[in-house]
Amino acid sequence: MFSDLLGHMHEFHRDKNHDGKVDYKEYYETEKLKSIDVDFDYDGFYETKGYYFLGTESMSMLELDTNKDGRPDRRTIFSKTTGIAEKVEVDTDFDGTYDKTLEE
Repeated sequence: MFSDLLGHMHEFHRDKNHDGKVDYKEYYETEKLKSIDVDFDYDGFYETKGYYFLGTESMSMLELDTNKDGRPDRRTIFSKTTGIAEKVEVDTDFDGTYDKTLEE
C-alpha cells in the first residue's frame, strides 16, 4: 500500500498467486478506486487495465494488450447507468489505432 503524508491511499498492490511478485495493482484518486492493472497469466506483464467511474465500483472501460507490445489492442466501454458493455473496439493490425467496432 502506498499512501501520502496524510495517510490517503494512492496505490494498493497484491500478489494473488502468492509467488512473491505483485500481479494486481489498484490506483486511487481522493481515496476512490480509479483504475486497476492485472497480470492474469502471472508472467510479469500487466496485460489488463480497468478504469472506474470515480466514486463508484462500476467499471467505465477495460483495456487488453493481447500481443503484449505495451499498447492496448482491445477495449470495452461500459455504460455508467447500467454497467453493461456498450461497445468493444479492436486494433486488428496492432498499429495503435482501433479499426474495428463491435456493438454489444
